[in-house]
Amino acid sequence: MKALIIGYGSIGKRHHDVLRHIDAIKAIDIVTAQTLSGMTTFPTLENVENLDDYDYIVIASETFKHFVQLEYLEKN
Repeated sequence: MKALIIGYGSIGKRHHDVLRHIDAIKAIDIVTAQTLSGMTTFPTLENVENLDDYDYIVIASETFKHFVQLEYLEKN
């Protein structure tokens, strides 16, 4: 399985820590403005090339962004 985490603040980091210990998760990509070495990151959700590649998506961004991001995911 492949996971995408949107947002890499304290909650996004916590989700990453949990997901990386699940054997079924083979890759975790992150949407964040941060520079993270050794991880696949995208600066915005719109930069993610193929959302259909992900089996599991976590929205861990600021709460006020959740609805807009969920709408984007639904349409794409």
